[in-house]
Amino acid sequence: MRYFREAGFNVPTINANNLWQGVEGEIDGWVGSEDMLATVRQLAAVHPDRPRIVAEMRTAPQRIIGQSARSVPSPIVLQRRLAEILAGGGQFILSPFAGGLTPAFSAGRPGARTDRFAESLHGADAPLNEAGAAADNYAAVRRLCTFASGFARVFAAIDQDYRPVLLDQRAPDGTSDSTSIVDLRGSQGSVAFVFSQEPTEDRKPPKPRDVDLMLGDGSSLTIPLGRQAVAWPIFDVLLGGRARLDYCTLNAVMHVGDVFVCYGPANASGAISINGAPIIVTVPRGKNPTTLVHEGHTLVIANEDQIDRIHAADDGVYLGVQGVDANGVPVPLPGSKSCTRVNAEGGGTDKVAFQEAPSASASTATVTLDDWKAVPADAHVLGTSQRFATIPGPGSLAELGAPAGYGWYRIVFKASAARRPKVLAPGSRDRLHLYLDGEPLGVMGYGPGAEFEPVSLQLKKGEHQLVVLAENLGRPDSGSEMDEPKGLVDHLTEVKPFRAGRHRIETASRVDLLGFKSPLWHVRPGDLTHPDRLTWSFAHRKKSPIILSIAELDARVLVILNDEPYRFLDIAGPQRLVLDHEALNRGNNTLQFALLTDRDDIHEQLHAIASATTIYEGVEEVTGKGKWAFAKWEPPAASAFKPLSSAKPASGCPAWYRVGFEADAAGAPVRVDLAGLTKGQVFCNKHHLGRYFLNTGRGASGIVSPDHTMLIPASTLKPDGQNDLMIFDERGASPAKVRVLIERGVRPIRA
Repeated sequence: MRYFREAGFNVPTINANNLWQGVEGEIDGWVGSEDMLATVRQLAAVHPDRPRIVAEMRTAPQRIIGQSARSVPSPIVLQRRLAEILAGGGQFILSPFAGGLTPAFSAGRPGARTDRFAESLHGADAPLNEAGAAADNYAAVRRLCTFASGFARVFAAIDQDYRPVLLDQRAPDGTSDSTSIVDLRGSQGSVAFVFSQEPTEDRKPPKPRDVDLMLGDGSSLTIPLGRQAVAWPIFDVLLGGRARLDYCTLNAVMHVGDVFVCYGPANASGAISINGAPIIVTVPRGKNPTTLVHEGHTLVIANEDQIDRIHAADDGVYLGVQGVDANGVPVPLPGSKSCTRVNAEGGGTDKVAFQEAPSASASTATVTLDDWKAVPADAHVLGTSQRFATIPGPGSLAELGAPAGYGWYRIVFKASAARRPKVLAPGSRDRLHLYLDGEPLGVMGYGPGAEFEPVSLQLKKGEHQLVVLAENLGRPDSGSEMDEPKGLVDHLTEVKPFRAGRHRIETASRVDLLGFKSPLWHVRPGDLTHPDRLTWSFAHRKKSPIILSIAELDARVLVILNDEPYRFLDIAGPQRLVLDHEALNRGNNTLQFALLTDRDDIHEQLHAIASATTIYEGVEEVTGKGKWAFAKWEPPAASAFKPLSSAKPASGCPAWYRVGFEADAAGAPVRVDLAGLTKGQVFCNKHHLGRYFLNTGRGASGIVSPDHTMLIPASTLKPDGQNDLMIFDERGASPAKVRVLIERGVRPIRA
């Protein structure tokens, strides 16, 4: 905050840290996805004089490579949760509202676990997908957001101090009524949010029902709840001029000039009163909404399906359209030749003909790719590439001029005798593809198909060449180790199991974590470790390191060596820790894990961490006396590509592929179907689209993701001419099944 102010910024700043160590002058925001009414009310209680902002209302969980998709709230549930924020007097920012691709090598990984990596596709379940087309939940979100925007003056004038006692629907099933109401009132009108219980995970909409409300004068109004889990009748709203809307029992959506639009369940009965003159309407069935004039205003009554084809512009309201573009021009529905416009002034209707209507058929055109060319990475795997340059030893990719992507390391070393050492690269936190004397050895590191345990090297007496393709999968987005090094940053070390004795739990004094290291992620001043510690006692008299390998760490741990704090670990890593021989006593040593936790089952947690921890002793650095070289990973020159039939890569070795294609998309989304490939990177017209991980190379048993398509953004395509598609596959899988798909039945929503 200080640097913002010193730089001349004087606008209010909003944080999104859930009241975590707020800074004076900031507006505390919230991050969440459920239980929003209670959350926003708590914000009001903590900061009654500040805006209540959900700075990150999550529409869908982040997708992680190799993990099954987490449950996504149904459109009805998401709409209800957004309505809870409005009912609490708050505002929300949808995160994300539109999906997309994280280009280049920026996808990174969330800080929850060391072995979790984010997909290049983000916001897969957002209201707008990565192609800009409406997703399943777009319509439900649009209905509520259009209402909130169109009647913003009502919400802006709400009495924020009025927070009546409510029926808590969070009570277990059977202990509370299934319907509750939140009444918001202010000088510009009132809104009554009527909530039914949030639908369960089976995604079935609630059964339609009617709810009777008693007004302040003792009269009653019936509110129809259709397929939605929330309704929002409004009261005492000025429509303009001398027209005042006394009440509307249907869901208001928009008001443009003399036109008022609302909707409800088909066949439901609704009541609307303007200037004290009530009218009863029946919500129509079918495709066409009802239009009528009442008290000088044109009322558009729609059902829950029709409302999604009604959109507002400055000159009026358009019926039967997909949307309205940034210029106020209606966007036709597939197969539609015209639409109806209800004029903003006077409410008259006229027909608007479309010059060109999109086809009603939702077809996908396939562009066959049959002129593939390839460049196998055999020269790099064999270590014969002229790109290799001598380096003094291990080094991070950034230090070697490759801050993103991959890098090739070559180590030439000698074995004094035939043996099978088991090796680790303790400092690496990504994936290392190992090739020993030109043969694929496997993948060391994290994620699907990688080996976390030590890898065996089959060595004969004499000289060997080890080539390592190191992949930078990105740094964590949170945690205390956000500056972790990338690449092969230390020697491959031969290890053997170390007998540290049976672990035990001891009680000791608490440790102030910030007194040891500051700052630390999610550690407050005064936070102390739990007094119960996981403890090993062992003797060590050699000049060799001890390596801790923790398969899974679900807690923040302070490692204490011989009664001195040594290293702080959190769930973002590192999962391997080297105790250098200089830090160890020549003799008896005590190693302890002290946890920062408030769990009641602390002993169970400590035993679980002990079971996940393997202790090794470093025997020797296998590559310590080797000759090191490094080569950047980069696309080959165009002249290097040869026909695939004469340039097949060696089995299991990486390869580059290239093919040209034409795509007359006419605005339709274009995707590349990567069927048959394993893991790698995709480029189009020299733009890096992102990474894919479909298979570990073990056939059907190695499937990582069933979704093998990737969007080619329109900005990277050449609509009139040849496009260049280039793929790097880490295992050299054949591109024979790869296709380009043009989704002609999908029309992106463009601002």
